[in-house]
Amino acid sequence: GFRFLRTDALLLSLAIGLTFMNFLFTPFWSVVLPVIIDDRFGEASRFGLMLTALGAGTLGGGLLYGTVGHRFRRHRRTIYLTGVASFVAMLWLLLSEPGYGLMLGLAFAVGLIGGPINPMLVNVRLERIPVALRGRVFATFSGLAGGAAPVGMVSAGWLLEATGVSTGLFVFAVVATVFTAGLWLVKPFHQMNDASIAIVEVKPGRARLARSGRRMDSGSS
Repeated sequence: GFRFLRTDALLLSLAIGLTFMNFLFTPFWSVVLPVIIDDRFGEASRFGLMLTALGAGTLGGGLLYGTVGHRFRRHRRTIYLTGVASFVAMLWLLLSEPGYGLMLGLAFAVGLIGGPINPMLVNVRLERIPVALRGRVFATFSGLAGGAAPVGMVSAGWLLEATGVSTGLFVFAVVATVFTAGLWLVKPFHQMNDASIAIVEVKPGRARLARSGRRMDSGSS
């Protein structure tokens, strides 16, 4: 699976980007946010409501993309990067210690704006990966992203213990900002806006792409 990723600059860039996203985003919701809620409000139920707001927004964003996403094929890079940027904006707003109602609104907004990311990127992968390799390539994506999450959780816990809630959140926001700014500079992401790449020929060892005409090795994992 990884050998195939190396032949496609966009898929490789997405795999690396999603790995770092899981390193940052998952620890925030599972480690950093509970500490913030406990520090400011001391009520576990408020953490649950924050996740509910995030989930509702994510569901709405995903459904919206499923309904009208085909009209914005030429803007998929912008949709992806804007979704990531919305998370970073929330981090900086949380540093101002907003009221709980605003925090709920921020969680919902981040979910709504970022909701299209997963279904859209799955669609991009389906367009570019030969059928014979999809299982291995998707597993590689999942392995990279899933492996980054626990490392990020441990790192976030150490950061909060070492610096405290406010300083830890500030450091988290700075790192996330640098990461997001870097994503805007990744040139292969522009390929997300290209027309669909349909796999029209799959033979033992080779797959031909309809749009580009280039051949890819489909016999390696």
